[in-house]
Order: sequence, then structure tokens, then C-alpha cells
Amino acid sequence: MVAARLGRDSVGFADYVRSLGHDIETCIGNVPEQETARQVLVHHRAAGAVLDTYTAWTAATMDILDVLRAVCGKLAVPRSTMDELQSLRAPDDLGAKGRSMTIAWHNGQFVRQMLTRKDVRARERFIAEQLTKIERACDVLPAAAPDAPSELAAMLTDTFGTDVLDAADLAATGYVLLSEDMFYRQMAEAAAGSNARGVCLQSVLTFARQAHLIDEERHAAALVKLAWRRHSHVSLDGDTLFRTWLADKSDDLADFAALADYVGTSNAEIRSHAKVALLFLNRAWQDAQTPSLKVMRATGILLEKLLRFRTEDWALTLALIANTDLVALQAYVERWVVHHFLDLAALRHAQDIVRAARARNRVIASVARSRMALVTSNWPLKGRAVPRSHRQAVGQPAQRP
Repeated sequence: MVAARLGRDSVGFADYVRSLGHDIETCIGNVPEQETARQVLVHHRAAGAVLDTYTAWTAATMDILDVLRAVCGKLAVPRSTMDELQSLRAPDDLGAKGRSMTIAWHNGQFVRQMLTRKDVRARERFIAEQLTKIERACDVLPAAAPDAPSELAAMLTDTFGTDVLDAADLAATGYVLLSEDMFYRQMAEAAAGSNARGVCLQSVLTFARQAHLIDEERHAAALVKLAWRRHSHVSLDGDTLFRTWLADKSDDLADFAALADYVGTSNAEIRSHAKVALLFLNRAWQDAQTPSLKVMRATGILLEKLLRFRTEDWALTLALIANTDLVALQAYVERWVVHHFLDLAALRHAQDIVRAARARNRVIASVARSRMALVTSNWPLKGRAVPRSHRQAVGQPAQRP
């Protein structure tokens, strides 16, 4: 919507947001949101899905339109989406020397980019390929604005343009709204009604994975593409990290690092993030008597991501990783601490705290299991006299006759 207000296309505006160092806010990433999205897909995916402009472009460039069709069946886009995407084909405004120049403001300075005729032709081919993908996978539908729009809908169309709610209005007719703009999904439901239910692409990919419509490798590869596009928040597990690491053949593990950027975020529930990291590290190190450079490089990347915002509790966070049965991994973590000029004594103290807490939890769990075993040994107890000895065994005082 902001792109429309500024007179720009949504694809270019998303690129601009990323150039400023910001993420594209696609979802919160918490469990309630994920479960709500799953329920929307379970109950409404059979009716098909409608994609807004940026989401259609993203799905095409990620080559996942077939996954969306496998989950939702029929796909559709508003006519205004195709018109906007067609506008990406800029006219040939090259100068007499066959070159053109663009100037942008980035990081406090002007940035100049020179484009040759070859560059322009390559860009046009790429855009044409994406448009062909979308046209083959999606029905192009006219706008379906209601005769009596809500007050909010009327205000939005007056402010941002008459076609700003085209995808939302189509969703209100029964389609699931697929949008990588979290705020647009929220606005769509508020303006077009509760029938305009929306989810992001990651929710569809997760559904496809759980339904075995795609394999684990393709799911991991798709999340890497979302991570490169900075679509926040990308939800991970240890298996996805491991498969990404296995598939990454680059020297700097660029794909793995892009995905790991969503570990240890500023608003992370750090215990769950540490658990995901440890699940990956246990798999990567379990056969590493002599760890490879690739294992150590991935471990270093993950530890840096995990601790980047942990200025106060870094030692306790790292202790969750260091308390492992893998001696080689534990030794690496201690060396990593020293090489990063952190306090090794603080780490070891935190490890003692973690070990004591885990030991206490094991005792509590053991006692709980023992009590349950005693109580259920004479099941059912209802309607039967409970022997005095049994009442004492489970902590009940003996009653006088």
C-alpha cells in the first residue's frame, strides 16, 4: 500500500526496503500465528488462493507456484496485479551510447549504477519469464469490489488507489489470501471482512512439508530463498539447518549463514533458539572425531548469530550449547570463547548452573514417575478399601478406625 501511495511498484519498493537494511515483515513467527494459518489452510484451501502482486512475483522467482497449486489447487491474481507487473518492463531509454544511469541514495551517500543494453535486455527477459510463469499458474480475475464497501475500505481506496484492495476483495469471495505483507493481510481482513483470511508463503510451505507434498530438501531450499529475500520471520528447526548446511557447497556457507540469521534474533525466546542450534550441532559433530573445516565454520556462524544480542546472559546461553556429551564440540566452544576474548571462567560457571538445574529436573521427574507408579499400581482404587500401608506409601496419613 505504501508503494502505491508513493507511486511505485511493490516489487521495486520491497527491494528499496531491503537496501535500507530492513526486513520484509511477513509474519510474527509465534506458535498461535502458525496454528491459525494452518487452520485457515485446512478449512479453506480447497476453494483456492489469490495472490497479491508482490507475493505472485516472489512465488514466481522462487519457483514455488507448483507447491502453492499442490496445496491450494486453484490460484488466482487480480487483473491489476498483472498490469502492475507488466509495468516493470521499462521502456528502452538508453542513450545514444547504448547506456543508461540510475542514481539512488543508500547508507548516507549517492550510489550510481550504469546499465548497458545487454543489462536491460537480460532484465526484460527475466521479467518476461516470471510473467509467463504467473500467467500459466494463475487465473487472472477482474476486481470484485463490493457495492457497499466498509468505511475502512472506502478510506483505503481513497488514500492508496482504487485497486489497493483487489486481492482482499477476491479473498472475501472465498479464496485464501496469500500475501507476504503481514500488515496487508491484517488490513484486508479488517476492511473486506472476516472471509478475507490470509497466510504467508512460509505457512503454505510448512503445510506442504507436513502433508508430504514436498520433500525436506525442497522445503529447506525454499526457506533459504525466503531468508535471502529477508522475509521475516523465518521459522527454523534443527533438521532444516542441517539439510541447508549439507546442500551448501560455497566456501563461506552463504546459504547457511542467510538462514542462520534468524537464529538468536533480538526478540528471540532464547531457550528454543538454543535448542534448535544444539540439535543441528549434535548432528553435524556426532561423527566428527576430527571435525572438518565446514563443520567448524558452520558452528562459528551459528554461535555468533546466537549470541549477537546476548550482552548480559551470553555465558548462560552458550552453556546450553557447551553442556554436551560431544567432547570435540565442547572443546571447540571453549576455544571459540577464548578467541573471541570472552571470559572462559564465566562460561564454566554458567555450565555448573545448567548442570545443577538439569540434575534437579531429573530428580523431580524421577520422583513424579515413582509417585505415579505407586498410585496406579492398585488401579482402580475407587470403591475399594485402600490398605493402611498403601496410604502411608503414597504420603497419606493413616486414618483411625
